[in-house]
Parts: sequence; structure tokens; C-alpha cells
Amino acid sequence: MTTTERTARTTDTGSVLGRTHQVKTPLNANCTSDRRSFKMLPALKFLSGCFASAIVTSLSAQPINFTDSFEATTLDPFWSISASGGSVIFPSTAQAHTGSQSVQFTSLAGVNKNVFLQHGLTPSYGQVSVWLYDTGADEASANYMGLFLGSMYIQTFDYDLGANNGGHYYYQIGNGASVASPIDRTVGWHQFSFDSTEIALTLSIDQTPVYSGAGGTPITGLQIGEYGPAFRPAWTSYFDDFSATLTPVPEPSTLALGALGILGLRLIRRRKA
Repeated sequence: MTTTERTARTTDTGSVLGRTHQVKTPLNANCTSDRRSFKMLPALKFLSGCFASAIVTSLSAQPINFTDSFEATTLDPFWSISASGGSVIFPSTAQAHTGSQSVQFTSLAGVNKNVFLQHGLTPSYGQVSVWLYDTGADEASANYMGLFLGSMYIQTFDYDLGANNGGHYYYQIGNGASVASPIDRTVGWHQFSFDSTEIALTLSIDQTPVYSGAGGTPITGLQIGEYGPAFRPAWTSYFDDFSATLTPVPEPSTLALGALGILGLRLIRRRKA
């Protein structure tokens, strides 16, 4: 199968992706259809408008249920490429976790490297996982490789000099320090997984939990790939079998608008009665 090298196009990882919906509701009118029963007060119109606004906001942030085994002939449009100092090559048959293909990340020597596939989203809770073929285990100089979810990540270091010195997989949550997991790096396929809810947060490597703690840390972006400073060598890594099941976190303003809208509807019904 012919390998095609895709050129970079920079995107904003913090952007919100989703469809914009317009909701038309008779509650925004003056209720002229039944003026004999009542005439809506300005306050009620405002409250009902809040309800409509909340519906629009909720529709613009859709749940995500996406898997990618990277077996297609072209890259899924779910992904955007962000690459400087390297390129994303797809399809690649050099390594595969399942099937016969994966996505390949290749960086260049002598330049700063940032080579990623990414998808922007609103803050969400759920599960995300991917398989990485670690090509940098036992190497004195390589690139960072990992799964990055906005304020959280699991990654390799750009070197492996043994235990407690780049020889394990690392994770970070929020503004905390980077922590070495107990999982030793080896050349081959390794799974990085996140399970984030309002109640609990669990990070796993090769299906072994490496962190379990309180929840409330939403996933704010999706990135897989590699990066490194200019003095690190050109490098190649592979990713396969990505999965994401996510539900957007309702914003406090949306919840407040919804509550005001419900109150408005109740007041309208009382006036009708």
C-alpha cells in the first residue's frame, strides 16, 4: 500500500469543535396565540429565553464515542495534524498492534520537534486509551512520546538511562509534578489509559493502575504523538487502536440558564391556570 506523507496544518487545541444549532421556540414570542388566557410578562419572556439558550448550549457540545484502529486508506477526519520539525505518516505498515497498519510519527534532527494528531473538545469526562509502540526504551537519546489530554498526560521521557532516570513511564495531573510510574519501559506495544469522572480518576499503563485518586479533573483535549528539543535526534514512533468515550461537562452558566428556564415555564403554567 502506498504510503502518503501528510503536510502539517496548525490548529488550536483549545478550540471547541461541534455543530451549532439554532432552536426556535414559541416561548420567545409574545404568546399572541392565546391572548385571552394571559399575556407573558417581560420577566417570563426572559426566563423562557434562558431555557432556549441552555438548549442551544447543550446541543453545541456533543458526546464523543470514537475508535480508530488506523486501518483505513486515509486518516479519519476526526483528527487534525499539528506538526513542526517532523511529519505524520499514514498509513504505516512498519508496526501494528492489531491489523496491519498504524499511524507513524517521524521527527527531524536539528530542530525543535512537535508532531501530533489532535482533536479539540469542550471539557469532558470519560475514558481515553491508545497503544504506543515505544521505540525509545533503553536509548540514551530519543524523543518524548505519549498521550496528552490537556491537563493530564502519560508519556515517556526523551531518554532511558535506567530505573528512576527515564526508565519508566511518567504521568502528570494538573499542575502537579511529573511522577514515575512503576512500569518499566520496554521496546514494544504499551497501552496508556485514562478514566476520568467527577468522582474518581484512574490512570493505567498496560491495564495496571498507576494512579487512583479523587475526580473532578476533566479531559480538555486529545493529543497523541512525539516531541523534543533540537538537540535530540530524529525519531520515529507508532500509535494504534485509539479509543475515546466522552461526555461534555455542563457549564455552571448552562445549568443556571436551564434552572431559570424551568422556573419561567412553571410561572407561565401558573398564569395560564
